[in-house]
Amino acid sequence: MNGPVLAIDQGGTKLLCALVEEGNVLDQATMPTDRNAGPEAWLDAAAGLAAPWQGRYDRVGIAVTGRVSSGLWSALNIGTLAIPAETPYAAMAEARLRRPVTLANDAQAAAWGEHLHGAGAGQDMIYLTISTGIGGGIVTGGRLLSGRGGLAGHAGQMKGLSPEKGPLEDRMSGRWIARAAREAGHDTDARGVFSAAR
Repeated sequence: MNGPVLAIDQGGTKLLCALVEEGNVLDQATMPTDRNAGPEAWLDAAAGLAAPWQGRYDRVGIAVTGRVSSGLWSALNIGTLAIPAETPYAAMAEARLRRPVTLANDAQAAAWGEHLHGAGAGQDMIYLTISTGIGGGIVTGGRLLSGRGGLAGHAGQMKGLSPEKGPLEDRMSGRWIARAAREAGHDTDARGVFSAAR
């Protein structure tokens, strides 16, 4: 399988589309995610961002927040993206983009990318991401683990020390960090908090 691939990251904060070949980003475009728009509108937005690359790719990889199983997408935290349970997103994307589509959880896809081309190249590894939510992925023995429910590595859904307070990502995600900064009198987002901590 050679040639460029259209990579789509449908996150709770932004939509990112990139033309990628052998781990190298050839071009990319991004826009904020309209969380209320819904899956068909998100695919339309992705198709619009990717329009300049039409004819340059023959496969599509889509990374999404939430649970992915057999091409079906379900929300883990409706505060991130309120996708209906078991939305047939891979089939919808294939119909809209007219290319074969591989659908994966975003944090697990990032873990696999780091294993192939990044800091964890060729190693057993655990990948954690703090973004709109908290996700993760585990690679061991050259395999990405998905787990029985498709959530291997997803620390954000753990209940932590206070189960009554909900999952960890409700108290530690990028949204929570930004809200805590605002409550402390700082007009910034999570990225600004991490930059200030350096």
